[in-house]
Amino acid sequence: MVMSEFSAGPQAAGYLYQFRQALLLLLQGSEEAELKVEGLDDIDISDATTSSRLHAQVKHHVSRAADLTDASADIWKTIMVWATHLLSGRFPPNVDLALITTATAPKGSAGAYLREGRERSVDDALGILRGVAATSTNRSLAPAFAAFSALSGSQQRFLLERVKIFDGAANLVDVAEDIRAEIRYATHPEFIDLVQERLEGWWLGQIARQLLERPDSALPRLEIHLKLASIAEQFHADALPIDFASSIPDAIDAAGDKRIFVSQLREVTPNKLRIERCIIDYYRAYEQRSRWLREELLLATDLTDYENRLVDEWERYRLALEDEAAPDESDSAACLVFGRKLLGWMETEAEIPIRERVTEGYVMRGSFHMLADQARPRIWWHPFFLERLEKLTLDHAG
Repeated sequence: MVMSEFSAGPQAAGYLYQFRQALLLLLQGSEEAELKVEGLDDIDISDATTSSRLHAQVKHHVSRAADLTDASADIWKTIMVWATHLLSGRFPPNVDLALITTATAPKGSAGAYLREGRERSVDDALGILRGVAATSTNRSLAPAFAAFSALSGSQQRFLLERVKIFDGAANLVDVAEDIRAEIRYATHPEFIDLVQERLEGWWLGQIARQLLERPDSALPRLEIHLKLASIAEQFHADALPIDFASSIPDAIDAAGDKRIFVSQLREVTPNKLRIERCIIDYYRAYEQRSRWLREELLLATDLTDYENRLVDEWERYRLALEDEAAPDESDSAACLVFGRKLLGWMETEAEIPIRERVTEGYVMRGSFHMLADQARPRIWWHPFFLERLEKLTLDHAG
């Protein structure tokens, strides 16, 4: 596929890559590690136990053929950032600098000499970069050359001694494999993709909150491991993941909603806010059940069995209410009291989890509303709702 010159795809991929690399680096860090994105660098990691810091610049290329040459923008734009920090005295002590890039440094290049390993040579890299800064005519990189040249010789060496280049890094898609390797022992292998998906979704939310609400705060490694454990705990025989506890549909119209379950609610309560909460429960349960089915965490037969249990428990309570005071259809007040008791039992008393450790209430409440929304409802609140619905159907047919 050919991208438009105006496409934001590569830029978006770059940001996602930065956030995934941040997650990976923190997973690989020590127990006391903390991380910021968009601090002094793309990723800043500190470790209270060793007082060490890692500042990383992250570069992602859509093309797999990208090279990290001596005049590469990846190298020089990164050097410009670091040289500017060094000149302004903003680098903390004990800092290490990393350039993580999907591009590959050719043998004998400055980038190759700044890798870890036996071939590392700060002297060779320094000589090459000084030569490029002095002779290159690349106008777009002129500010970077000027920033590096503004450093004294000892400052240039000080800077490069702290630089490590990690070239040929896994791209946006492949780095997911590295993340999976870090969390592989958290859950059963068949669930690893689902756990990773939820962990990354939570991580993006944490990054967004840090950027917008807490720019000076750091994200501790401990939080990741607590969240990972919490997510993994949901993938057991007696549990299921909960994904929609805070989701709300775009539009809620308690007065104008024509669905049967909403009509049922209006028969027993005029409380608009209460009906809105029921609509939210319906939405959350519908989305959650659909996701469980898509991810094959449940079979359709599991949902059928669960719905049968709900109907059975509802019917037992309804019959018990009838034994206490079976309402007459002509007594509208008694019918209203009966219906509100039945609805109130479902909302505040009933505890019928689909699995033992699935205690989030919207699953059960929303499932009841789904049963109340069928063409011929399997449960109802007003004691004579079925008769009213049948009469209404006959009237429309006539």
